[in-house]
Amino acid sequence: MYHKPLISIIVPVYNAEKHLLQCIKSITTQTYHNLEIILINDGSTDNSGIICDKLASEDKRIIVIHKKNGGISSARNKGLDIATGKYIGFSDDDDIIHPNMIESLYNAIIYYNVDLAMCNTLSIYPHENIPLININDYPTQLLSNHDLLSTIFNSATDDPMHINTNCIWNKLYKKEYINNIRFKDKGFEDTYFSTLVYCNISSCIYIKAPLYYWYVRSSSKSHKRFDERNYLSIFTHYNNLLNLKQYSIPPKIQASCLLRLYKTMLYSIQNSKNTSFHTKVKKACKYLNRLHRNSFLLNEHIRLRDKIIICIFIHCSNLYALFLKLPNSFKKI
Repeated sequence: MYHKPLISIIVPVYNAEKHLLQCIKSITTQTYHNLEIILINDGSTDNSGIICDKLASEDKRIIVIHKKNGGISSARNKGLDIATGKYIGFSDDDDIIHPNMIESLYNAIIYYNVDLAMCNTLSIYPHENIPLININDYPTQLLSNHDLLSTIFNSATDDPMHINTNCIWNKLYKKEYINNIRFKDKGFEDTYFSTLVYCNISSCIYIKAPLYYWYVRSSSKSHKRFDERNYLSIFTHYNNLLNLKQYSIPPKIQASCLLRLYKTMLYSIQNSKNTSFHTKVKKACKYLNRLHRNSFLLNEHIRLRDKIIICIFIHCSNLYALFLKLPNSFKKI
């Protein structure tokens, strides 16, 4: 009798008692049944740990690890350390996934013989209902690792339904390609992890159906003011650039990462004002600018307009503040 392989789903859990049941239910009710659901309780101070243990007592596929709080990267790495599935997926503790997401991604990997499968995500608010969709109505697209790397540094969008190449929770990975890759406790840790994954794989199938639902909540980390995560994101993009060089990724893709680094530096200088991070941000940006200024200014793959605008504003943040007040049509860089 044919048995489908085990798939491990890793869920870092931290103070998620309000949303955890809904999240885990969306995983346990997947049409793909051979799952190992790993809940990493990362030092929660609410009832999340109790909920995790109760869920494990009701479903033998659930494994619960209680650990001291170490952050989301630490929790995900712990999950990766103990995962035994042939394939690996991730979910955040306050989101939900479509009932057919895991099976659709797995079938796509097998049918197209690729290393990775991913789907669209849909940003929704708590009062909104999950849309009814027919997966067969959506096309698929075969992407190379260079295709993925070309978009990862330019994937920000205001479209509520979009491809997310720089996140991890809308994907299913062959474990063999991420065995030696771990998250680093830096800002934009997903982007760092994803960049290394794309450097190591050859192909991916992209299902354009929105199968992962990311809840936009007022308490979301994405809505905080400038903090340590934002500060560390500068070094994330710097490390991404080093990794691209190490894997001899084409210069055009390296240029998109370099431009992203400079945009992040510009953002950080402006938005860290009146915070305890401003001095550290300016020092880090000064060092990185000195290190990469020539390669940035002489890069044939970066528009001259971008070079001029960014270099001016990095040295004159007050002028950048005035620039931000201009209509959007004038400030697209």
